[in-house]
Amino acid sequence: MRKSGWKKCLCMLCSACICAEIFVGSSGTAEAGQKVLTLEQAKKLAYLSSTDYAKVKSKINLQKIKYTEAVKSIALKQKNMLTFRWSPLLNFKFPEKPDMATLYDWLYKPVQIQSELTSLLHQLDDVTYSVDEKVSNLYVAVYCAQEKITFTGQRLDSLNETLERNMWRVKTGEGAQADVDKIQAQVKKLTTDVSLMTRQYETAKKKLGTAIGLDLSWGFRFENPYVKGKLKRSMVGELTEHTLAHDQGYYEAKLGTRAGLVSLELNERLLKARYGKYMSYIQPYINQARQGQKIDTDAFKTAYDQFLYALDSRWQGHIRILFIKIPKEWFKGALDGVRYIEDDPYAAYTQTLEYVGLKLEQDQRQKEIEEAVSDQFEALVTAGNALDALQETAADMEMKLEKQAALNKQGKLSFEELSAQQDEYEECQIQMLDSMADYSSQLYSFDRLTCGGITRYLEEGSLSVNVSGAGDSYLVQEEGEGAYYTLESRIEDNMFLLGVRIPEGYQIKMTDYELWVDGTQIGARTKIEEPLKHLALTLDDVRRAAIRFYNKDAFVDECEIDPMVLQGPLEIKGAYEAKAREKRKKVADYTYAYRASTGMAEFKFTPVAGEGIAYYQVAGNDGQAIYDKALVRADQPFCYLALAARDQKNLRIKFYDADKKELYVGSLKPDTLEVTIQEE
Repeated sequence: MRKSGWKKCLCMLCSACICAEIFVGSSGTAEAGQKVLTLEQAKKLAYLSSTDYAKVKSKINLQKIKYTEAVKSIALKQKNMLTFRWSPLLNFKFPEKPDMATLYDWLYKPVQIQSELTSLLHQLDDVTYSVDEKVSNLYVAVYCAQEKITFTGQRLDSLNETLERNMWRVKTGEGAQADVDKIQAQVKKLTTDVSLMTRQYETAKKKLGTAIGLDLSWGFRFENPYVKGKLKRSMVGELTEHTLAHDQGYYEAKLGTRAGLVSLELNERLLKARYGKYMSYIQPYINQARQGQKIDTDAFKTAYDQFLYALDSRWQGHIRILFIKIPKEWFKGALDGVRYIEDDPYAAYTQTLEYVGLKLEQDQRQKEIEEAVSDQFEALVTAGNALDALQETAADMEMKLEKQAALNKQGKLSFEELSAQQDEYEECQIQMLDSMADYSSQLYSFDRLTCGGITRYLEEGSLSVNVSGAGDSYLVQEEGEGAYYTLESRIEDNMFLLGVRIPEGYQIKMTDYELWVDGTQIGARTKIEEPLKHLALTLDDVRRAAIRFYNKDAFVDECEIDPMVLQGPLEIKGAYEAKAREKRKKVADYTYAYRASTGMAEFKFTPVAGEGIAYYQVAGNDGQAIYDKALVRADQPFCYLALAARDQKNLRIKFYDADKKELYVGSLKPDTLEVTIQEE
């Protein structure tokens, strides 16, 4: 029975060994039955588990809501302020003119919120760079621990074989017991080392598993993440440019500087429109700031005080009527003098100085990045050279050790001599693994600094393509339904991106599109799949914006868009709309002018010769006359509130002959500044 039991145990042990042979590969890098987790897979898992990524994503959604609410709120406030209102209790409220602070808020707030949104969207990339660095370093630590265990385990197996061989030699009288004792001591030491390395390995796997949200305690092997390429000093320039184009800190500094300049120029424009003849007091200092020059702040303050005093100079003193002195201040209007800027009279002064400070911060940040890229590149080159030297030394020592091991087997070399060489080789291998980990850590840190630039350079050999990254819209991440457009303001580069998204299988075929603003084409005709990039427009001056679609050279349709939203639908009706437009007849040309000083819009019509037009009347879409039912002579302009006049597509122009008999009703075409009618 005992013999039978031992046989069963031996059979089970042999079966286990056979199974182990199946699950343990001979390659040393991937074991059968174990999953190989690559560095790229670990990064992708880390993105999903990153709380920083989720936080930024949440902030983006909140900022989009803020932007939508701000635009709607401003539109309602404009309409409320510029519209005549009354109640049944005969409480009348006439249209009001906004002061400078209100106008500034209307014009700048949407741009400010959108720039904050753009910064958050840019920050998503920065989060991925941070995650990449963290996960890469954790992965290197795991791989290094894994390889140390593998190397030390192989060394231990080799010592056990040597121990067994020397024990037989002692029994046959060919070996020395002293050699056996030394080998046993080394086996004990390496066994302890393997146990320590295993604990370090498990700790490293636990940290990596926490970062990527995966249990790595069992069933995984890790590939060599070591990346080594030829580093040339000529690449430092490209790496620096790439870093400046993608670094979040520099991006925020550049964005802040650009926003500060937009704010300064907006205030300057509002002041010029109101106080043009007094701007000579402060204009030189504003120009110096815009050109990046230093400003004498004391002299600027004195000049600004003189500017404010000059604004009110005409209302200083008194008017004498008989024996009564009446202060000129009494004749001052609600928005005259400094009252137009009384909410913040020093706004232009403070914003000029703020812009100067922001520009200095941007320049300082740029200098710091240039120095950091140069210094870390040199450190990386030094670490790479040290690693290369260690690898060459290790290769030489391995060849020497193989020769000495052969001599030991032949009895021509004592174990003590062989052991000394093995210890030296083992120390060199461990040192090489540590050096590899150190180099990799420096590489990933440098990759974080250069925002993925160094790994991309090593993979592609260049960073010359799309260095600025300005061609990709962040808004692509938010998919809409049907055909829609996206508008993204790149305030830091003083440009905007217009994108068109046409779903697959769309019933109307289109290949290109154009952007038209107030009858003028902006940029060039662009492929449907590409964004249109152009210098930023002054959105408050835009009266009508539309996208024209083409199928190669054939016109398809024109869709009006709202330039104040991030994303909007496109109602593309197809080529039959174009055929309908071709049947329209032009009966007059017109001009449109907006006067900021009065808040009024002015239309002037020039009838086509032979049409017999003598009078006209401006009506709404419902056919009701706007503002005044009286007919206007054809050679006279028509003035109305700018806010209502902006929506030109809903205006109708009724034309009359010399006897004031109605001829026809025309529609405004803002893209061509024509009035057309439908032909019979």
